[in-house]
Amino acid sequence: WRAFMLWINPEGGLIQTEQVPCSNLLRARNFFQAADGSYYLTGDFRGTLEYRGLALENGPAGYPELFVLKLSPALDVLWHKHIKTNDISEMTGVAEGPDGSLFLTAGYSGRLQLEGITLNASSTTGSDGVVFKFSKFGELQWHQVVSGQNKTRFSSLSIDPFGDVYLTGVFGYDIVLDFLNASPEYPFNLFICKLRADNGAPRWLYTYSSESYNSGTCIRASPAGGFWLSGLYGGNFNLGGIPLDGTGEPSDSFLAKFDDDGTATWAQTITGPESDYLESFTVHPDGPLYAMATFRQSTQIGAFPGNAQDKRDIALFKARCPVNKPVITKDTNTLFTTENYAAYQWYKNGSPIAGNGAAAIAQGPGQYQVAVESFTGCVTISDIVDVAVATEEVQKGAQIWVYPNPARERIHIAHWPRGKTASVRLLSLQGQELHRWASGQAASEAPLELPPLEPGIYLLELADRQSRQYHRLLIL
Repeated sequence: WRAFMLWINPEGGLIQTEQVPCSNLLRARNFFQAADGSYYLTGDFRGTLEYRGLALENGPAGYPELFVLKLSPALDVLWHKHIKTNDISEMTGVAEGPDGSLFLTAGYSGRLQLEGITLNASSTTGSDGVVFKFSKFGELQWHQVVSGQNKTRFSSLSIDPFGDVYLTGVFGYDIVLDFLNASPEYPFNLFICKLRADNGAPRWLYTYSSESYNSGTCIRASPAGGFWLSGLYGGNFNLGGIPLDGTGEPSDSFLAKFDDDGTATWAQTITGPESDYLESFTVHPDGPLYAMATFRQSTQIGAFPGNAQDKRDIALFKARCPVNKPVITKDTNTLFTTENYAAYQWYKNGSPIAGNGAAAIAQGPGQYQVAVESFTGCVTISDIVDVAVATEEVQKGAQIWVYPNPARERIHIAHWPRGKTASVRLLSLQGQELHRWASGQAASEAPLELPPLEPGIYLLELADRQSRQYHRLLIL
């Protein structure tokens, strides 16, 4: 057997081919180009895999084993990983992190070995799942296991802008993730979880069950925060407070949006008289979501029906995203968006920065953007805005101290230059004035009584004739 890689131009023309030979069975699972121009190839093999001076030998148990190759732009091997097993195993997913790190998921029965780590499945009749994180140079940084007494399988993973890992899949009867666990009464249950970027520890784990077959099929982090999830469900199914009606035998599909904490905010069903299976989807940076589903007889996707011509057909659809692209305005070192959205994420030079509201403080010169999510779950991103070095007055303003922060009833402003009178205003994140204090109160360091407001994040504006600066204020 041979694995092959193809390079195809946008017009469909073949640019280049490359082959990886093997003496027995070889299946390529994933092939993609990393941000630095290198390539990753993953899969499983039995026998001897040979490629450009690299030779990997299958173990004595005879089961297919797993491999990862990182290739240079010229397709030479930069580094490789050989994951050895003594039973059934599979490579289930791979993704690149924002810093160039590589995340890999695999399922295994029996024993799995990699670089001095030996993992034994928790059940002799089931399987477990594992997540590995490697640096872009191939160093193993951490691994995390999801186990249970029955089958536990990852279906999909995605990495958010901060490097945290979203995972989904299926498990039977019980699931254990580090210090988190769940034990529903049904044999096929859907799970989602989020792992920390630095050490793989879980931030949360949620499970969803019914008397029918349930499984997550695809998960994608949103650039504005949260994530999208597709899955299979049947019977009386409740997705975190959102009831889903199903008609298929044995299952239908759904597409849903969740926030960062794993709370479902919106869901759409894909139903028909027989099984409907939403295979995969991708979220375009400008907002639309493109998805692929298979179905028998007929299906209903939102307001659009589909009828199968034979045993099973494929449906391709685009989720419309009526959300206006945000426009960034500047006021000294503070950036504002022009409209109100459900979620925000600010970026500097393509990397996420602190700031999940309608305004953000520029962190030095650079190119800034904001990704936003509408209240219907649609995502888009602004054009780039160039920010030059902040003025001297604004830089000096960093010495001013607003305390306490968070605050409840009053605040103090310390270190305001003597002799200067200031206009002090409290603004919403949309720039709307909510309260104005008398001129000169900032210089006196007397407490400023806060008006009655809902808890949240606000902007405190301090201005004199030469400069204006903003401080984020959390009111409890």
